[in-house]
Amino acid sequence: MSRFRRLLPSSPEDKDEIRRLRRLQEVSKALNSELDFQRLLDLIMDVAVELAEAERGFMILERDGGLHVAAARNIDREKIVRPEFKISRSIAEGVMASGKAVLSHNALDDSNLSVFSSVMTLKLKSVICVPLRRRDSVIGSLYLDHRHIEGRFTERDLELLATLSDHAAIALENSRLYQENLSARTELERVNLRLEEELRVRKDELEAVRARLEEAVGGSPLRHDYTEMVGESAPLRRVFELLDRIVETDLPVLVQGESGTGKELVARFLHEHGPRQGQRFVTLNCGAIPESLLESELFGAARGAFTGASENRSGILAAADGGTLFLDEISELSPALQAKLLRVLQEGEVRPVGSTETFRIDVRIVSATNRDLEAMVAEGAFREDLYFRLKGIVVGLPPLRDRKEDLPLLVDHFLKKIVAARPGSPSRISPTMLRILHDHSWPGNVRELENEIRRLSALSDGSVIDDPTLLRELLQPRFERDGDTAAITLRDLEREAIALALEKAGGNRARAARELGIPRRTLYDKLRRYGLGRREKGQREEDKRRKGGSEKQMDSSRGSRKGTSQGN
Repeated sequence: MSRFRRLLPSSPEDKDEIRRLRRLQEVSKALNSELDFQRLLDLIMDVAVELAEAERGFMILERDGGLHVAAARNIDREKIVRPEFKISRSIAEGVMASGKAVLSHNALDDSNLSVFSSVMTLKLKSVICVPLRRRDSVIGSLYLDHRHIEGRFTERDLELLATLSDHAAIALENSRLYQENLSARTELERVNLRLEEELRVRKDELEAVRARLEEAVGGSPLRHDYTEMVGESAPLRRVFELLDRIVETDLPVLVQGESGTGKELVARFLHEHGPRQGQRFVTLNCGAIPESLLESELFGAARGAFTGASENRSGILAAADGGTLFLDEISELSPALQAKLLRVLQEGEVRPVGSTETFRIDVRIVSATNRDLEAMVAEGAFREDLYFRLKGIVVGLPPLRDRKEDLPLLVDHFLKKIVAARPGSPSRISPTMLRILHDHSWPGNVRELENEIRRLSALSDGSVIDDPTLLRELLQPRFERDGDTAAITLRDLEREAIALALEKAGGNRARAARELGIPRRTLYDKLRRYGLGRREKGQREEDKRRKGGSEKQMDSSRGSRKGTSQGN
């Protein structure tokens, strides 16, 4: 009982001691979470001065074979100007050479310290200096003094500062390693960007050579500029070749493709490069307007046709006269409206709602749908005669997942648009982020990609988008989560990428390394680091054991059946 009684704060001195211990514990946690080197130095010095109630504090580190005052703070937490002239270098050097702390109540009267000219010059009284250790070596010292009070520091101060210096040395080492890794990563990023730029230049040169070769051998290069439809993949090239052949005709065109693949972009291209360029281009989303309003919106309405119709009103078809009408989501038209639209396409005449008169129009119809109209016709959900009228030419747009090679070009295109509208926005994306985007299935296609790039640009700092944690929502289905507190780290992403590459390669490590674009030796190191190699090996052994057990069981079963047969 007596030992526990001594721990209770029975006096002001005991209470102060407990306060300092608690403060030391708080600071130890803070040191573990701080990675900025300068903020870490300032924190260590402020706490050291506070715990020891010193007048001044100095952090002395070894650099290039000499001593360097990395931080200097006074009791008011202010930086000290020209700190190298305000310490006894002899004391600091002695502590770092011996690895033993120094405590002096009055350095001027201390026979071990008064021999130093710096002690006499600075007229030092209370001095305390403890070493900073990294593993088996001393990397610096924590030096505190008080020039006006003798006996300012006690043995207990020495113990507290020694404990603080141990934590500080670990924190400084962690910060140093973090800064080195960050610098290496930045340098790698710079090299990757340079290589990407060189690759892009080479690609442009190869494209130019290819175009010249095609022309030399009588090839047929594209006659129109498809810059706005970003991409160079084979599926998109086939779309361009088809558009090249039909753009100057007046045939109706049905554009089919998943949502977000750029159907309206194709319709605008057909209008702006076709025989009706310069005329009006009118769009109508058939699925965005209630059926009760869609008829009057499309055909117009006569005065008094319905409540609120106080005057004659022209419809979308009349507004597009002489130009192009783009009917998006054509599959959402009701059967009644399908019949009326068919009459317009057959007769070239429009009759507004509530009117007995008709008027002629000349409109090129480009329609679009993300559904299978042919299947709807077979099911009776869409008129067959209207379908044949609309599908003069069918243009099928590939989903983004089928032209992943276009993704870097699309990302670059969207970033340039964002920078043009909002200067100072990130203009590049890192290879790591691009690889993650490439692995996504993009169910919303190009529209989803553009929205994602806009979101990443708005949330990113600097000139490069390089923070995979911003892709949590995009990657969430690929990660096991504990509530909503889990965080995706670079380590998670790298481990997931390696696991997926191994899976795609059927466990072939050489093939997986090629897929990831890294040397095999690097892959082997990462497999060991993440335990993927051990798990893979263990799984093979488990499968082999199970297979062997199954074969033995089958052999036993066959033997049993054979014995039974012979017995019978």
